[in-house]
Amino acid sequence: MKKQLISVEEARKKIIAHHWKGNVEEISISFAYQRVLAEDIFAPMDLPPFDASDMDGFAILYQENTQSFKSTQTSAAGSIPSFIQKDEAMRIFTGAPIPHGADTVVIQEWAQWDDHHVQFNNHPVLGSNIRKKGSHISKGSLVYTAGTSLNPGAVATLAGLGFQKVQVHKIPKVAVLITGNEVVLSGDLQIGQIYDSNIPLIEGFFNENQIPISINIEIDNRSKIKNWIEQSYVNNDVLICTGGVSVGDYDYIPEVINELGFEIIFHGISQKPGKPLLFAKKGSTYFWGLPGNPVSVAHSLWMYVQPWLKPNSGLCVFLPMLHELKRKPGLTQFYRAWISEKGVQIWNGQDSHMIHTWGKSNSVVEIEANTADLNAGSLVKVWIF
Repeated sequence: MKKQLISVEEARKKIIAHHWKGNVEEISISFAYQRVLAEDIFAPMDLPPFDASDMDGFAILYQENTQSFKSTQTSAAGSIPSFIQKDEAMRIFTGAPIPHGADTVVIQEWAQWDDHHVQFNNHPVLGSNIRKKGSHISKGSLVYTAGTSLNPGAVATLAGLGFQKVQVHKIPKVAVLITGNEVVLSGDLQIGQIYDSNIPLIEGFFNENQIPISINIEIDNRSKIKNWIEQSYVNNDVLICTGGVSVGDYDYIPEVINELGFEIIFHGISQKPGKPLLFAKKGSTYFWGLPGNPVSVAHSLWMYVQPWLKPNSGLCVFLPMLHELKRKPGLTQFYRAWISEKGVQIWNGQDSHMIHTWGKSNSVVEIEANTADLNAGSLVKVWIF
């Protein structure tokens, strides 16, 4: 009986519904890069925590018709706010607290001064060049939601808010099996053999996500594959197999995981490449069966496993095509591409074994199943790595 394929959108919905959560642990923010928040973060304080100067210059109390002031003390970053009188101007530096009595900072490029007086060449705007208390983040506001993957800017924000630790989901323990009678790691190739390219591809993906993995390689042998899945299931949160998920005589994985009691969430997406992609679960352990061709592996990892690990990841934009595209409707298709300031160019060499075009791409173009030929200038959906 012909297998029923689901659409790309259906697959995405199922993946998000089952996205990786893991147990929760508290870690130092020093190790929080690329980790996924398990809690909403609310600001315990204002940022900035005080009114501060946005420029090097002079702090004054604004007076509409006055451009000459007495020169007084200096306020540098880290100093305690002091006081100025109506006719005084205090030398101030970027990040320093605004002195009590001041409401405007005049940039130093507008000033001529000595130890006793300051004269401004231009008239300032009331309130200019001041970072108001709480103007960046106000106390009590929602800063980041649970599920956010922490990039360096997010970690820096947490540090600026005084956080030393944060609640995150534990990193999954991942085991990978590379299958295929034709795959060899090194040495001279015999007729019918190929060098493995999936191991460095998978290692690169998980290194980007700061997740350690274990990798094994096995021939297309049903009992060996079943034995690996049984043993790996015990001590891992995620199992990933490449190859053996289609409908050939040596594609054992779908029937093996069914025998082992996995619930198949989906098997087969109406797309190219990666049509036979398989996603399953048993207890708290997830299983990903990736088609064996390297482009299908790469596509499955970055377009499906990545948002499963980190639901808020991925950037999608619409850009104009730089050339025409001839295609037959029927499957949603993903094309390796390069985006520039002018638009997006799809590379020649889109077959699923042609991994070199992935290596020179910075994006993937997604064309919906019912779309036929496209003209140059047509807007297309683009996923940016």
